[in-house]
Amino acid sequence: MTTEIKLAKANDSRYVFILRKKNYNQKSFIKKNQVSFINHNIWFKKAIKDYLHNIYIISFKKRKCGYARLEKVKKNYEVSILIDKKFRQKGIASRALILIEKTLKFNSEVIAKVNKNNLESIGMFSNLGYKVTSTNSKTYVMKKKLNKIKIIDQIEKIRRRNNASWMDILRLAYKKSPKECGLLMSEIYKDDTRISKLVKKMIR
Repeated sequence: MTTEIKLAKANDSRYVFILRKKNYNQKSFIKKNQVSFINHNIWFKKAIKDYLHNIYIISFKKRKCGYARLEKVKKNYEVSILIDKKFRQKGIASRALILIEKTLKFNSEVIAKVNKNNLESIGMFSNLGYKVTSTNSKTYVMKKKLNKIKIIDQIEKIRRRNNASWMDILRLAYKKSPKECGLLMSEIYKDDTRISKLVKKMIR
């Protein structure tokens, strides 16, 4: 996987500070004030110890390229993400956000507050299913509810791996004993047919 996330550690504080400072853009950032490294470091060390607050370091091909913040507010989560300018237009933010969403409970609501001038972020969140639920003169509030479709997606991935394993077993069995393998697969097919008929009765 080319995009990875990991929980930040204390020694990531300077990286996050420099990244914010280097990529600071008054048109995109909601908060305009810049803080000193001392104040940032105090906040950062508290945040990574707070069970309601996760900071993720994002890597692309093993190189640090950004960070994301996830803060639990009541039953929901607020998320923000920043990718270094030289790593943008690669889909990294989208993939990182998907990885973060997978860490959350089903039926959680994820909220992103986005500057109206930050068209890139607005497009990214929209493509991932976030909807604008409120707005003011400067900011869109975009929300997404993680529903049970996520469970189906996970089942699909597991089944995909499981099916690949079955095919490997079938190849091995056929090489060792083609006739017995064919008979066994025939019995499996009959059982699958019976299951299919039973499912049809359920939906009548």
